[in-house]
Amino acid sequence: MRKNLRLANLHIAALFQIGAKCGVPKEKKMKRKQATGMAAASSEDKKKPMKKKVRASEANAHERDALTQEVDEMIDVQGFLLLECQVSSKKLVEQAKLRAAELRREMEEGKKVLLNALEAEKENLDKVDENTIPRAFTISVRCVTGPYRGRKFSMDMDVKRHSSCFVGRSTGRKFRSPRGLSMPKDSELSTSHGEIKMETTGKVFFIDKDSTNGTRIDDVELEPEKPYELTISKPIKVEVGAGEYEFTFEQKA
Repeated sequence: MRKNLRLANLHIAALFQIGAKCGVPKEKKMKRKQATGMAAASSEDKKKPMKKKVRASEANAHERDALTQEVDEMIDVQGFLLLECQVSSKKLVEQAKLRAAELRREMEEGKKVLLNALEAEKENLDKVDENTIPRAFTISVRCVTGPYRGRKFSMDMDVKRHSSCFVGRSTGRKFRSPRGLSMPKDSELSTSHGEIKMETTGKVFFIDKDSTNGTRIDDVELEPEKPYELTISKPIKVEVGAGEYEFTFEQKA
């Protein structure tokens, strides 16, 4: 038995030696396989990033194209809106011009109508004025106090021919009745004391001609050379010189 075991061991050892000389050890074969796999993986890894870069560049280019197209579309929209605004503005301006021309025509027509109406109204007023505005008066003078107490005088005035009557001590032509009131006996009366003046409107005024002793009408002291309007619808109290007088206006037909 021992002899057989030795022969078996020798036989196994011989087989190992033959394998060592003729073949590659198993561990080395595994290492080579691992190295080859790693090299292949490294090569694939190097190739893969290139594909990613190429894909990234293509994506960026696509995004740029899309953005450019979007900007162009925005510019086109802005241009369209601007053109529409310009067209609308032009239409509005034309409409405004037409409306302005219509308004001018209407204003001209209205102006003509108004002027015609005013002219007609003026003619009517002139006719009314001729009939209603006083044109002539007879002034009755009653002496209440003074040198001519109890006496009566009269003056005539006409807006066209004789619109003023004069009062004073003067005996000149324009102071003589019926164009004026001459009272030479009143020493306190100025030579040309006052003037009674009628205007085309029918109003009558008394003007103190800067007399020495002044003039009072209905208890109002008159200022020199300043016309004082008389209320001719009722008797008027006039104080001049040394006397007091009552003036009554009667309209002539």
